[in-house]
Amino acid sequence: MGEKTNSIKMIDNTDIIQSFLDEINVENRNTSPNSWVFVSNLNGVDIFHKTFDKHIGILGEAFLPDVNPSTFFNFLRKAGNRVSFDKSCVDSNDVDKLTPESDVIRYYFKLWPAAPRDVVVKRCWKELKNKSFILAETSITHSETPEVPTYLRSDVAIAGYLLSRHRIPKGKSSIDTSSISEDVKGKVESDFAQSSSTTPTSPVPSISPSMLSSTLTSAAIGTEEEVEDYENYIYGTKYTYLVVVDPMAWVPETVLRKWSLEYPQILKAAAEEMKSRGR
Repeated sequence: MGEKTNSIKMIDNTDIIQSFLDEINVENRNTSPNSWVFVSNLNGVDIFHKTFDKHIGILGEAFLPDVNPSTFFNFLRKAGNRVSFDKSCVDSNDVDKLTPESDVIRYYFKLWPAAPRDVVVKRCWKELKNKSFILAETSITHSETPEVPTYLRSDVAIAGYLLSRHRIPKGKSSIDTSSISEDVKGKVESDFAQSSSTTPTSPVPSISPSMLSSTLTSAAIGTEEEVEDYENYIYGTKYTYLVVVDPMAWVPETVLRKWSLEYPQILKAAAEEMKSRGR
């Protein structure tokens, strides 16, 4: 049996989202001694790793051309779609619908030759006014999902993704993460702050809304007045994907390394799957 995860009654949607934003915040990525380390760029995805006491952290960022963030978000939010693009995920169950913006999902994973794993997570999501979408999740305990002998229960400290409307100049192969407009910063802070007025009650670490300005680290499109210029720019979705997980038991080093490089790319695989379905 692994360590006890968060009780469903203990953790608030705002706290989960704040914890996710805190971890992907660019200003926090290089803080000593526990910083994110750039590992590689594979298939256009920047991959970062981070070592925790027991958990493994992986993060991926990429630009997906001709992908609408709203359509992509709706595709990803359907938990049953995950088996179509995540090679390690073999099944999922909708456990509980909590609110219009949160639910409980059980996922089943196989990473041969390691023992099969399962996770039970509370997911919550939010659409921001600057055309960005957040889905964040963390492990919880739930009365309808007891541990079973055939699966080891892994612990997800925090996971999720941020999707933003984005553009890059034609002829450029990667996103520019050097700046974000002040207008977009203000919209992210204001929108999220309105839903963060309650006092946190969860053990999940939190982030103050004033720190969110550096979370979206690209020239995301957020102003209604901006005219889209398809002659000079390619439009699409910029994603940041994060998972911090404790597998709770032995996994071969070669398997773990392969997984840590492949997993940041699953949203790219998801976009390809969505396009193949004509979404």
